[in-house]
Amino acid sequence: MKISFLSFLPKLVKRGKKRVGRGLGSGKGAKSGRGTTRHQKARESIPIHFEGGQGRIIKKFPLLRGKGRNKPKKSKKLKKKEIYEKKLKKKLEEKNHEGDKK
Repeated sequence: MKISFLSFLPKLVKRGKKRVGRGLGSGKGAKSGRGTTRHQKARESIPIHFEGGQGRIIKKFPLLRGKGRNKPKKSKKLKKKEIYEKKLKKKLEEKNHEGDKK
C-alpha cells in the first residue's frame, strides 16, 4: 500500500455536513439556516392545510349532508378465485360478442 493512496480515502477527503442548531460558535446556531427574519417558515412547522394566505382547498368542496356520509367506505375483500372467475367471464363475453358480429 502506498502513502499517496491514503490521501484519497473518503474519510479524509470528504467534509462532514454542518450540524445546524448546535450553539452560536458553530456558525449555524441561533436561527439555524432559516433566515434572519421572523416569518412563518422560520418557525418549527407550518400547518398542512396552510396555502400561503390563499383559501384552504377543503373549504372549496361542498359538505356531504346527512348521517354517516362523511365516513370512509368499508372495502370488501375479494378472493383470488373470485377475481380469476370474473376475468374469465369477461373474456368469454368478449368472444361471444365477436362471434355474434361475424
